[in-house]
Amino acid sequence: RVENRMCRGLSIAICEDVPAERELLLSLARDWARGAGARVFLEAFASAEALVFHRAGGKEFDLLLLDIGMRGMSGMELARELRAQGCGAQIVFITGYADCMAEGYDVGALHYLLKPVSREKLFSVLDRARAHLPKPRRAVLLPCGDGAARLFAEEILYAEVFSHSMVFHADGTHFEARMTVAQAQAALGEGFVRCHRSYIVNLCRVRQIRKTDLLLDDGRTVPLARRAWPEVNRAFLALCREEIHEDP
Repeated sequence: RVENRMCRGLSIAICEDVPAERELLLSLARDWARGAGARVFLEAFASAEALVFHRAGGKEFDLLLLDIGMRGMSGMELARELRAQGCGAQIVFITGYADCMAEGYDVGALHYLLKPVSREKLFSVLDRARAHLPKPRRAVLLPCGDGAARLFAEEILYAEVFSHSMVFHADGTHFEARMTVAQAQAALGEGFVRCHRSYIVNLCRVRQIRKTDLLLDDGRTVPLARRAWPEVNRAFLALCREEIHEDP
């Protein structure tokens, strides 16, 4: 059985000391969420100090929209303070001046938005921020003995037939489950392919496809049947193209 998890929403903090501009950003972010079919969690702050105080309570965000020219602590100073505290959120600066953009490299800014912020530009930035979110981990539950074992899909290298069971080889461990190859393939789901009558492999862990076997990223090899080679090769190349396309 595969344990499905919904993609989590995008948590956004807006830090802007001008009320009208703060409300505009909130309204546009809500419009984007409705149009994109995304879940979004918004919190707005009237000063950098208010955001620092809020984070001290343990609240983290995926994305920070920071006005640079705020009274008191500026958005740039806020970003440096948060990075020093270990904050890993994506940062987008909002400014009325293009000549301060170079400073953002120090804090790994995702983007700059020039005032007045347009709907199209903000929507594009929010699309990018959502694409940069870590993908949720997919767990696979396997019947083992009198109980069950949970493995994350990315940890599993391959599964092989052993007598009347399947052995699932993962990073640093392995589990035996009494099930057929077909049942194992259904449980493993997307990203796993049958490369041999007795083997199922995780394509994300394949480093190289050869004529008779697959080289995995830990140095082990898995046999590759001749009749399975075309399908496995197509799936491997499709995965590689997808990863290249998603690479920021």
